[in-house]
Amino acid sequence: MSSNYAPIYILNTFSLGKLSGSGIIGGICGTGNVWRGNQKIENSYFAGTIKGGTNVGGIMGKNNSNVALLQINNCYYINTIAKPISNAEPEGATALSEEDMKEEDTLLNYLKSYENSEYELSEWNKEINQYPVHNN
Repeated sequence: MSSNYAPIYILNTFSLGKLSGSGIIGGICGTGNVWRGNQKIENSYFAGTIKGGTNVGGIMGKNNSNVALLQINNCYYINTIAKPISNAEPEGATALSEEDMKEEDTLLNYLKSYENSEYELSEWNKEINQYPVHNN
C-alpha cells in the first residue's frame, strides 16, 4: 500500500490578526505535520498578537514534521513573540520590530526583493506607516 503526500506551500501571506487560545498557535500556520514531500513557507510575515497557548510561534506554532522537509524562507514575525516556531528556530525566519515592519526601507524591501521562489511573486505595496500588503 502506498501513500501520496502533497507538498504544502504557503507563499506571499501575511497576518495582522489577534490570535488567542490554549494550544498550538502560529502567526501563519498552527502545526506542521509533513513527513513526506516538502513544507515551505516563503516570503510571508506575521505582525499581530498572540495570547495564551502552550506552543506559540511567530510563523508556526509547532513543527511535528521531519525537520529536513520544513523550509522557511524570507519570513518575518513581530519581535514581541519569542520564537518563530515554539520547538525550532529556522534560519529563514527573522524577528522585526513594529517600526521596522512599517518602515519603507525594511520589510517592504525584503518582501519585494525575494527571488528564490518557484512561483512568480506578487507585487507588494504599502502606504506610509502601514504594513505591506500584496495584490493577489
